Amino acid sequence: MESSKNLIADAILPARKAAGVTILHNHLGGSVSLFKLYQMLAREGLSDVPEIHEFARKLYMKEGTGISCLESYLELIHAAETFQYGPDRMAECTRIAVSDTVYKSGTIPSKGHELLGTDLDPYFPVRRLELRVNPFKRTDDGRYDADAIINSIVTSMRQVVLGDRRNFSVGLIICFGRDLSRELNMKLAQKVQEWRKTHGEIILGVDLAGFEGAMSLSEAEDLEFIAECYDIAVGDEGGRTAHCGETEHVDFSTFISTVETLRLTRVGHPLTPVKEFWKNGDDSGLLMMVDKNIVAELCPRSNKLTNAFSTMVEFGEMLDTFDQFGVKYTLSNDSPALQRETLAMEIEVLLEKKAITPEQIEKAFVSADEATFLNS
Repeated sequence: MESSKNLIADAILPARKAAGVTILHNHLGGSVSLFKLYQMLAREGLSDVPEIHEFARKLYMKEGTGISCLESYLELIHAAETFQYGPDRMAECTRIAVSDTVYKSGTIPSKGHELLGTDLDPYFPVRRLELRVNPFKRTDDGRYDADAIINSIVTSMRQVVLGDRRNFSVGLIICFGRDLSRELNMKLAQKVQEWRKTHGEIILGVDLAGFEGAMSLSEAEDLEFIAECYDIAVGDEGGRTAHCGETEHVDFSTFISTVETLRLTRVGHPLTPVKEFWKNGDDSGLLMMVDKNIVAELCPRSNKLTNAFSTMVEFGEMLDTFDQFGVKYTLSNDSPALQRETLAMEIEVLLEKKAITPEQIEKAFVSADEATFLNS
């Protein structure tokens, strides 16, 4: 059997290794190394932080550890983010998330990589990175000001790019919350609007995240309100994406109305139109995505962990369906630090399962380059 190293090495085009890749869908909170987060907390002298192995055991994501659906997946992310609040911590977490994602994503680290670093010769370098976060969830229940959180993240992103000699750019997507009150979501929309006036090259656009059952947008009033938040935050110029259609809480008609009303150009985990086609033969959702040039942001491992797909082979069947209709898609890995997998590792698994072809990998990379909200 061909080694996985040869599989991925042969699958990546030489030109791609030179040009690098764009990562569109990684959450800041899930991109912070637990080892480095623990070190940060230990330096603060906190007495209630568990021993490192217990700390990691509770937060690392893997199959068979209680994750059975999107809700339990999000609960684990929230547990990790519980320690990520306030301007100082968020500044450090941002530096870790950006540097680690850019440095590690194209590698398949050896055992102990948290301590020893990674391969200096990645299968592909990262040239553009978008991270996403909800600043209100980093205020420690209002103890810190949300503007101070945004400022710390933006400042740290600038510092990492300026201080690093690798050629890359990074930007921030602000997430509205399905589980947040209308008051907080509206405040967030107004803050994004103001921050984009002076930092539009870093604050790229908006997203809607959180457990879909908390606010599916099946109610017209909810959808109209979120649409208003999008319009206030980014108008006609900023990026528009949303987590939509990952679970059965978003039915087919709600998926269609959400994409159209929010005027999305990208959608995170849009499984609903695929499953509607598989189950009922209705291809209208897929055709709509093609007609509106809407790009699917896919994260293989997280979809497997949440049981959106039963196997990686089924994930590959989704790629084939997208190809059949001409839907563009990208590959990211959602929460790499918590999943303990780089993007290269996720691609390696797909190759081993014959769930992706080299042509599909390059197609995903090209789509990400074209769909990024970054200007360069």
